[in-house]
Amino acid sequence: MFGEYFGEMPWLALPFSDRQRKQELSQFFKVEGIPHFVMLGPDLKVLNGNARGSVGADPEGAEFPWKPKLVTDVDEACDGINDTPTLVLLMEEAGDQWDALTVAIKAVAKEVRDAEEERGEESRGLLFMTVTETGGGIGGQLRKLCGMGRPTARPEMVLLDLGEGGYVRHTAGGGEVTQAAMRTLVTEYKEGKLELEKANPSK
Repeated sequence: MFGEYFGEMPWLALPFSDRQRKQELSQFFKVEGIPHFVMLGPDLKVLNGNARGSVGADPEGAEFPWKPKLVTDVDEACDGINDTPTLVLLMEEAGDQWDALTVAIKAVAKEVRDAEEERGEESRGLLFMTVTETGGGIGGQLRKLCGMGRPTARPEMVLLDLGEGGYVRHTAGGGEVTQAAMRTLVTEYKEGKLELEKANPSK
């Protein structure tokens, strides 16, 4: 089976019998399932530890080398959302605010990532995602998970920590979503000032 699959692939591979090195690589790159795609730079530093979604969504290779985007839409790429805290901006029916809010969330995401890199952290400790599609999809599942109603013209924001089984819904300031509110939610969560509500998919 291995020989058959390998014969169709353009890259190198460990011998199937070399289970020890396979295990060491899996542990080093935090592989929990297959297929798993890790993108390395020329210096062998990790550019993207979970690039499968990015690669699959780019059949022409236009975004090579598939560095993680600072902000992604959950229905396009949500890699990492299950095990990494994620600020999610839901703005399905707030089309007139999309541009301004996208600029805001990208700015906060850049601040967070720059700080992580200054500390020498290769992996991202906090992700940023948006929801822009109405109806079902992952955005709809997230609304159910967090007990949120149907989308309205008013954008909403939650910080998910599915690894801990919960979320924090932004309600401060009447729930108004601004760049400052995003920054405050992130800071207070990192400082342990906010308590998680239990995620409940049955809501």
